[in-house]
This record gives sequence, structure tokens and C-alpha cells, in this order.
Amino acid sequence: MKLSQLGEFSLIEEIRRATPVGRGVRIGIGDDAAWVDSTLGSSLVTADLLVEGVHFNLKWTSMFELGYKSLAVNLSDIAAMGGVPGYVILSLGIPAHFDSKQVARFYQGIFALAKPNRVSLVGGDTNVAKSLTISVCVIGHAPYPHFEERRGLEMALIHKPDLILMDLAMPILNGFDSTIEIRKIEYLADTPILCLTAFGDLYDDKARAAGCNDVLQKPIDFGKLDEILEQHIR
Repeated sequence: MKLSQLGEFSLIEEIRRATPVGRGVRIGIGDDAAWVDSTLGSSLVTADLLVEGVHFNLKWTSMFELGYKSLAVNLSDIAAMGGVPGYVILSLGIPAHFDSKQVARFYQGIFALAKPNRVSLVGGDTNVAKSLTISVCVIGHAPYPHFEERRGLEMALIHKPDLILMDLAMPILNGFDSTIEIRKIEYLADTPILCLTAFGDLYDDKARAAGCNDVLQKPIDFGKLDEILEQHIR
């Protein structure tokens, strides 16, 4: 199938299914950021690729603004996972006609956002390209020490929450199966479940069929979240 017909999220899903789960990978392809084990706990990793003419146009975007935006989209992904950003790795494909002042302004945009967020640029690569191409990878700190989906389900059984926020992309017991299990329990059958996903509307129907009341896209629009909470919690 041609990519124009398949779409971005379906392509990502095909790549995810074909990718073996590596050692120490808690959440891999498919969410805002990967969650991986490290010697001192766990880390969050996210990356974005921006291509001139596809994601931005230099006719109405300054190099400073472009640098700022390039980092911002990745910091947003780390925030969506509840993490704290720490390091950025930046690689650029730069057309030969660019001058050093343009590149300097791009990095000034990066640093303007990196400094207040205490993010350090620690490496990357550069090469010549036909159009400006930007690859940004951000590594963040996961504030949660462990991740046990079954434990979350047990807590719901004990406390009977007013509403459940359910991430669909959990690695062991995914959000679909967790929702189905919750709906089998009589005193949780009517508890509103709001599912979170980074896959656009790809899983909307499947999530609702499993028993989710609403599906919210990540990064989370907190204004929309407030509206949904008001609908379900009285």
C-alpha cells in the first residue's frame, strides 16, 4: 500500500508490530516517548524529524523560531509522559548555500528554550543536504520508579475511583485488555474510563468497543480534558 493511502499512524503501527521488544524496553514505539531501563532506574527517549517544505517554510519562519520549535515538540512529548527533560541530541542536514549566521540563529532558538528547562545539548551530527533537515532526540528522566499495570488494576478494585485515565500503550497489560477486565467487575462497570493514545484516531473504535467512554489524544489538551472530566464527574 502506498504511504499516501496508509497514513502516518498506520505506518508507525506496522513498524511497531515488526519490531522485536528489546531488553530493558518498558514502552517502545507508539507512544510520545520510549521508556527504557537504565542502570539508575529508567529514562524517557523521544525523537522528531522536521523537513523543510514539509514541516516548515523558511519564507515565513525565522531560524530562531525554527530552533525553538524543534526542541519544543520534543519537550512536549516528554511532558506528555510525565517526565522531566534532561539532554538533547541534535543532527542537521544543511544546504550548502546556508551561512554560519543562519545556523547560529537556529541554535540560539534551541538554547532559548533549553536553558529555562535545564536541558543540555550533548551531541549530534551535521551533513550537507538538499533541504534543511532537523533531527532532534531528547532524553528525559522518568519520575516513576516502576510500572505495574496489574497494580493499577488492583488499586482500582480497592478504591473504586470516580474516573480512570487509561493509557492504551502499556507494554504488559495494554489499555484495551485492562478496560475489558474492569468492565467485567460489577461495581466498576459504570466507572467512566478515559483512554489516552498517541496514535490519533487510529484506535478510537477499538477503545470504545473495549468499554472506554472517551478517547483523548496525546500530548494532552488540558482544556479538553477539563471539559471531559466535567461531563463524567458530578
